[in-house]
Amino acid sequence: MELCALAGSQGSPILGGEREKVKRMVELAPLAARELKSVTQQIMKGVLTVLLVEQNPEMCLALANRLYLMDQGFFGYHGTNEEFKASDEIKDRYLPPGSMTRELSEKEIN
Repeated sequence: MELCALAGSQGSPILGGEREKVKRMVELAPLAARELKSVTQQIMKGVLTVLLVEQNPEMCLALANRLYLMDQGFFGYHGTNEEFKASDEIKDRYLPPGSMTRELSEKEIN
């Protein structure tokens, strides 16, 4: 059974092989994210522009020159990484307290 077919289910249990597939996908997600980051960094060394749509703020701040953050379907913020890291107001709005990204950006500034 495909994982997409399970998306519309009303909470029916995942059994046997499907459970193992989901478990492997969850285990591989961090590896896939690291590989995506590595490949994107290599591409950006060239002359290409990359549009990365990502929910992981650490990855975005590590890769991007400019950020365009969506907030309820609209652009809530756009600017450079430096501008983002320098604005406590923006960090308060988009980063949870105690997040790794918040702590790193505050150390970089101070």
